[in-house]
Amino acid sequence: METNFTQYLLQAVQQALPPGQSMPRVLTELLNQSASNVYRKIRGDVPFTLDDVLIIARQFNISLDAQVLAGRTLTNIQYPALYLHVKSPEDYLNQLSAQLDMVGALPTPEIVYAAQETPLFYYMLQPELLAFKLFMWHKTHWSDEEETTFPVFSYAGFLKQWPNTEPLSRSILKKYFAIPAVELRSVHALSHTLRQIQVARQSRFWATDAESKMLVRAVGNMVDTFETMLRSGKRTVHGNAPLKVYFNDIEYTNNTVLISSNGETVAAFTAYDNPNFLVTRQSEALVRLTKWIENVRRLAVPVSSDGERHRTVLLEHFRRQLLE
Repeated sequence: METNFTQYLLQAVQQALPPGQSMPRVLTELLNQSASNVYRKIRGDVPFTLDDVLIIARQFNISLDAQVLAGRTLTNIQYPALYLHVKSPEDYLNQLSAQLDMVGALPTPEIVYAAQETPLFYYMLQPELLAFKLFMWHKTHWSDEEETTFPVFSYAGFLKQWPNTEPLSRSILKKYFAIPAVELRSVHALSHTLRQIQVARQSRFWATDAESKMLVRAVGNMVDTFETMLRSGKRTVHGNAPLKVYFNDIEYTNNTVLISSNGETVAAFTAYDNPNFLVTRQSEALVRLTKWIENVRRLAVPVSSDGERHRTVLLEHFRRQLLE
């Protein structure tokens, strides 16, 4: 049991570290102990003390419940929004970039995305559209109640307020599209964003009426780029990582993301209050979620590569929505 717990703790630390950082060195500094003592604990020659475990768990946001509750009917789920302290669009993108670094460092990673709405990464293909999504999230999640510095949306005003969002999103795009992916898409993939644009227009969230037209054009451009990816079966924007997309009109799903390494699911993210996700790494939950995703994919139809007939239907539906 002690060995299993030590392995669990060290594996969680390794996954949390950015690529290139030495775990023994990091733990030596964190625990304020000699390197030889830390190496003995890593090898299992001597156990980590309870104080060691608490310090490490707090530093790397490692849940101990997964081990304490092992074999019981409770499921260990984390809500990172409670401790990541995101206060702005730039904070959010920095956290997202760090998570992608960890995924990209896994051996043979793959992302499986069951998407009720278009994944955020595709909005990054159109910077003004990403800015609008982040603006809306800022109003509902990150701004203080009395904040008045950014009451209406303009693309130029957004960049002036948060200039680092564009370089951050470009970096995130390269990381995300370099990882092979399977996506389950719904006919409702654009509905939420188009409704947001409509509500923003009605609520006078625009600096000028031109902003609304600009965003609808950006959605159309995003659909065009998505079509290019579907035809090639590749994530062609930043490389040639494989992309398999299925049209899922069988079962309503929320936005759920499975992360796998060497063919085994290692983490799951599911939307709680968009853009915030609940996260679990508990094996029993991962087995259940993976089976559910596989069942949905089995009943869905392919729209990438050779799936031309259903691809045409899906894209025509998206483009009709833009005209409504």
